[in-house]
Amino acid sequence: MSPLEGTTQSVRLVHATAEYFVEGVPLQGHPLLLNSQLERLPAPNDYLYTLRCHEGLSPSTVNTYAWGLYDFFSWVEANREDWTRPSDPRNPLATPLLARYRNWQTQLSMSSGQPSLATIRHYLTVCRGFYKWASKEGLLSAELPLVRVSTKRKSKQASSPNAGSPAKGLPPQRGFAPKCMSLDQIKAVNSSIKNARDRLMVIFALGSGLRRSEIISFPAHLIPDHVPCTSAIDRISIDISPCPKGPAGESVMHIKGNVRRRIYVDAKIIEALSHYKAIGSGVVAARKYEDTYGAKPPRLFLSETGRPLANTHLNRICSRVTDTVGFAVWPHLLRHTFATHELLVESMRRPQIKALMWVRDRLGHANIATTQIYTSLLSELLPNEANTYQSYLSTLI
Repeated sequence: MSPLEGTTQSVRLVHATAEYFVEGVPLQGHPLLLNSQLERLPAPNDYLYTLRCHEGLSPSTVNTYAWGLYDFFSWVEANREDWTRPSDPRNPLATPLLARYRNWQTQLSMSSGQPSLATIRHYLTVCRGFYKWASKEGLLSAELPLVRVSTKRKSKQASSPNAGSPAKGLPPQRGFAPKCMSLDQIKAVNSSIKNARDRLMVIFALGSGLRRSEIISFPAHLIPDHVPCTSAIDRISIDISPCPKGPAGESVMHIKGNVRRRIYVDAKIIEALSHYKAIGSGVVAARKYEDTYGAKPPRLFLSETGRPLANTHLNRICSRVTDTVGFAVWPHLLRHTFATHELLVESMRRPQIKALMWVRDRLGHANIATTQIYTSLLSELLPNEANTYQSYLSTLI
């Protein structure tokens, strides 16, 4: 199987406008998969509609399914595969289609670090659900094989000679090893971003640990107009919780699980966000939004034309950064980096279990075992990075 090439040119993922109705149901923002001729792909789009309107999945969940199908059908189109033939009845020993897709994704992850194994598992789960639906609908021209689609990798915690042992009394650690950027890498990332808004979004993510969707949908009203900044290490607390949708139908403060939490952000970063909102480029975008929708924008970050940013905007920033700096950068890496540095600082102040609880609450994890994965990275940080992370971020603004 040759490497995948030109995936984004063969299949496109778009989102419906307010004028899009199916069977009288408005589906603004609903994901649609199109081929290279901009024609809808019947089967995956029918499946997404079934998930949304018949099975009652939320729009955000359906969107995650759409990204999985987008990746799979891009691979199918680029390699001229027939998705309706998941197996070859003429050759029972041939590798099934989903297994070939899994193998390609895993090889790509091992060589470049992207996509993560968690993403691969999600995509494979989406594909498996799609094929079960397609089989029931009679869309397959070959029998659906029973393929093991899980992927496993030996935990870096166990294999790394620098990895520390889990502290006594802590829950078992999960078999996933995140990555973390050094201060030099953060500097390289910051220098590669030319757009002031995009650069501020990345610094905000690094300084707060917010998820991609939370950065994109962050409410403007949570940023004060005036910030009393008495010291470079002062941090300002912000209580975040879901907000009503905006006039354009955009989600505002989209939080996983709708769990409220408190974050702490360096005052210099908040000051920069306030400047962007009050007298920076954000003002022009806000006026354009108000001219279009007749109301003030509920989101802090907008496009240059005054429209809500796409949920994938931070992904595109990271993709461009990756091409420039020479190492893989993705939105969740920003969150991993914050969490690791935050845990390091808190572990120097209090027992590790309490430090983990602090970081868990900042990140909004439901289980402390999820937070504990960051203990495997503490030994990889340089000693001079222990108490300089937040203050270093403020110098990049």
